[in-house]
Amino acid sequence: MVTREQLQAAIAANPFSATPVDEATFSVKYLTDSLFAMNLDAEREFAQSGDINKAFSHMIPEFQRSNDKWTPERQTCFVENTLAGLRPTITLYFIKGDVPAGRLPTHLYCLDGQQRTTSLIKFVSNELSLFGGMYFNDIKKLISRSLVQYQVFAFDSHKDACRFYIDINRGITHSEADILKAEKFLTEA
Repeated sequence: MVTREQLQAAIAANPFSATPVDEATFSVKYLTDSLFAMNLDAEREFAQSGDINKAFSHMIPEFQRSNDKWTPERQTCFVENTLAGLRPTITLYFIKGDVPAGRLPTHLYCLDGQQRTTSLIKFVSNELSLFGGMYFNDIKKLISRSLVQYQVFAFDSHKDACRFYIDINRGITHSEADILKAEKFLTEA
């Protein structure tokens, strides 16, 4: 018979039992304002170039898989579901040593949710048509239920973040090639 302590130990060993240091929700309407405010390099890039994709690239760590895993159909379906009420979560992180005592982090990175975020970026950039022909500029004033949650984790290093990334994705959503890319980062960084 399994004891409560055995179950608690097994759960504690799972990466999904980690507690984020911050959580919040924002509207898809304010995606760029909300997301880029969490990374000064992304915010600066967006202010200078206006290029959402280039700005978001500042938030992608080296160990992340490529950003071409979802088809346009899957991206459309995801954004339609988000507008209908799905509340996706984007997982972000920062390096503890990069944050002076008593200050908020200024460089958050996307740990999990790159495909989701990219789909939302395509939508707010008017690159993605929903519901048979509706673009963001056509419906942005009508959007009300489109909330995105984010969680923020703190790690001692990018390697620690990478280990967490591997643990939460291996055998679940990422291919073995994606995991090998992350493992290569661990050995070369």
